[in-house]
Parts: sequence; structure tokens; C-alpha cells
Amino acid sequence: MNVCAAKPSDLLGQFAQLYGCSEADFASTLAQLQVAWTAEDGAGEPLGLLGLRPSPAHGAEIMGGVFSAQGREERAVALLSAALAEQPQLYAYADETYWPLTALCNAGLSPVSAYVQRSGPLLGLKAAVPAGLRLLSLSEASDPADRWTA
Repeated sequence: MNVCAAKPSDLLGQFAQLYGCSEADFASTLAQLQVAWTAEDGAGEPLGLLGLRPSPAHGAEIMGGVFSAQGREERAVALLSAALAEQPQLYAYADETYWPLTALCNAGLSPVSAYVQRSGPLLGLKAAVPAGLRLLSLSEASDPADRWTA
């Protein structure tokens, strides 16, 4: 596997394929990417790609991911390592579709939110409320202490 720098504009088709959208739909996001890398096999077939979108306060957001399941973590760590060498302040939305959480951790990133563990179908509209409790909208809780607790 080879990881090499690439111009983001050369990767429009690969990003669109990865995210399952048209090239036109991804073009505005592509214009925001400053640098990019690709992972390729020995025959030049793409295995994954990573682009960095600048963030005003936190370095850069990781865009992209790896294709197919085989060797996924190794490819992800290699791409993340290349990006970290360029920009040590990175963040990613840990969607397992694109970046395995274990690869993000093995590359040196740390989970900072409970949302990294949230995946799967949305909950039903009716929540089971335990006996002795009641469910209110946040706007119905006027006491600041109650709102903070919520």
C-alpha cells in the first residue's frame, strides 16, 4: 500500500463515490479541502482517501475514509498518520462507515463526546418513562438548576 499526497481537486470522483453522492453534490465541500492523501494498492487502485477541511478554532476536520473492509484499520491509520504529520490538531466525526473508531484511537486521536457511540436506527417516538417521573420539554422547566440537570 502506498500513501501519497494528492490535490483535492483530483479526488472529486473518489470522494463522491465514498460518500455516495454525485460529484456536483460534493464539489462545494471539495473546494474547502486544503490538502489530501490517497492510499493505493500496488496496481494504483484506490483503497482510501483523506482530505483536511480547515476549522477556525480546532485545526482541521478529517474528511474521507477507506473503501472495503479488508485491511481497513491499517489503511485508515496510514492515512491518518500522514495527515497528523501535516496538521497535528485534527478532529473527525467518528462514523464507522468511513473511519473505524479503533483506527482513530490507534492514530492518536481520542473520543471527546458520547456521540461517537451513537449509531443505528433512531429510537421510536414514544419514550418509556419510569414510574414517578414525568417527561417535559426543556422549555417547560423554568428553574435554571432543573434545566442544567436536564
